[in-house]
Amino acid sequence: MDKPRQKKRITLSADSADGPDQTAVDGTSSTGRPLSAHSSLQYIHRAEQLIDRFETETALPWRESLSEFSDWLNAAVYPNISQASRRQVRAALRYYYGRSRLNPDLIPVASETAPRLSRKAVNRRGNTSAARRKGIRQPDWIALMRVLAADTRIHGQIAGAMMVASRAFGARPSEWFDGSTRFLDRGRHVAVLQIANGKYREDENGESRRSFGPTRVLIAPMGDGGIQPNEIEAVQFVTAMLHGWMNDLQDQRGITRLEARDQIIRSLGRKVLGARRQARIKDKITLYSARHQFAADAKAAGLSREEVAALMGHRSIETAGEHYGRRSSGWRGNANKTVGFRVLPSLENVREVQSFNLTTEEILIGPKVPDVSKWAPDF
Repeated sequence: MDKPRQKKRITLSADSADGPDQTAVDGTSSTGRPLSAHSSLQYIHRAEQLIDRFETETALPWRESLSEFSDWLNAAVYPNISQASRRQVRAALRYYYGRSRLNPDLIPVASETAPRLSRKAVNRRGNTSAARRKGIRQPDWIALMRVLAADTRIHGQIAGAMMVASRAFGARPSEWFDGSTRFLDRGRHVAVLQIANGKYREDENGESRRSFGPTRVLIAPMGDGGIQPNEIEAVQFVTAMLHGWMNDLQDQRGITRLEARDQIIRSLGRKVLGARRQARIKDKITLYSARHQFAADAKAAGLSREEVAALMGHRSIETAGEHYGRRSSGWRGNANKTVGFRVLPSLENVREVQSFNLTTEEILIGPKVPDVSKWAPDF
């Protein structure tokens, strides 16, 4: 008679109720089984997200500030996530430290004073991306734009224009501040927009963990079914106004460019929040929601994962699929047919993404050739 199957169980360490002590340090799970390639990539991605956030918030280099990183985890990360998420964070970081030839025991356990939050409690607090709307319903978009368009104050106009520009071209709010974000060409039939990749940061090897390069290029057909003049004007208005606003803040308050940028983003975010409340929209729409909708529309239009990653400025083809608006949230046309997507990535950017995401088969026989008919010169 066969023995009854036992459920898998993760044994927690004696010193902490927040995570297993021996987790994925040497490429094995807590049960001793080898980690799958997918799990390894997930651990690396999660660890690098935390490291990027730490370096952005503290302006400290992670590798030279491991003690400060541990303090930051206890102060800024652990108190705001559930116990299950703490275990996942610790497992990812232990694996990443092991790969980086660092002592995994440097990863702190959650402080005894850290609250024991369930996922439901965390989401109820509204301080995670899960609580935000990853995309915008069409009726809500129309209502929000009506409120922002009626705002005669300059900050309301900038917020509305940024939402329109990000909805059309998918840029992060922070990317509109960079001088590298500009039109390379604006003809009668096509516009070519270069966007600074906000997540591009070179490591000691001269490579970026999060983006394929410092900029990305978007090709946008204009006219019927394409990008509209008001969307082009929104990009030009936003970039010009933000440049002047940042300079004024730096001169008046004696702050850095990064501090000025963050203050402006918070101010514009409050404008969107006020408009959302005035329009009585229940979903938690933010400045970033327009980028989520851009990703959802790209997926719904049938673009490949490599094309979506190139449009979004991602190095990994998994990022948009796991963390951005779903394909089912894409706006659709009549008779349930998806409206053709209006923006394409440059062929060079698509090939750059491909080079970072080669499968074992592609390494042996060569990568798939992109459908170059999409980049026909006569559109």
